[in-house]
Amino acid sequence: MSSASHRPGPLGNRLSVREEQIVRLLLRGKRNSEIADELSLSAKTVKGYMTTLMTKLNVRSRLEVVLASQADFSGQPSASSR
Repeated sequence: MSSASHRPGPLGNRLSVREEQIVRLLLRGKRNSEIADELSLSAKTVKGYMTTLMTKLNVRSRLEVVLASQADFSGQPSASSR
């Protein structure tokens, strides 16, 4: 068993820690460039993560990533730090 104090939802076992961070920022309405700045990544890297998220969640758009993630992340305290 892992020491995952992450969310227990269906996405919990499918997303990496970095993907979870990106989803949390997406849910806060951040753009790729803002996500990149906050996580010290390039915008191209964030775009790559978005592609991976869409594949893992079986969705075709950024909006669908947000909608698919909302149930798992809503009500969860944000663990992001600035």
